[in-house]
Amino acid sequence: MRQQISTLRNLRTVKALRGQSLTIDLGKTFTGTISAWLKRDPTDSTYRSFTVVDGRFLFLSKEKTQDYSSTDLVEGKWYFDVRHLPAGQTDPNLEE
Repeated sequence: MRQQISTLRNLRTVKALRGQSLTIDLGKTFTGTISAWLKRDPTDSTYRSFTVVDGRFLFLSKEKTQDYSSTDLVEGKWYFDVRHLPAGQTDPNLEE
C-alpha cells in the first residue's frame, strides 16, 4: 500500500528570534495524532521534534533551539515534516 502524502500548508518564510522558542500555526485545527519535526538537510539524521498544541500549533521550546543560538547555523533553509493520523486510525499507512 502506498502512503498518501499531501500538503497541509506551504510555509515559505518562518521568522524567529535567535535563541527563542518557535511557534508555527498550521492554519486549522486537526483531530487525531500529529507529529512534526524539522531538519537542516532532508538526509540529516539529526532533527528537532515539535510539541503539538491544540492540534494546530507546532511549538519548539527555547531549550531545543539553544544550541543554534550562538551560531549562524540557524539561518537559511530548513525542512519541516508534519504527519497527521486521523482520529480513530492506528494504521501508519493512513498517515497524511
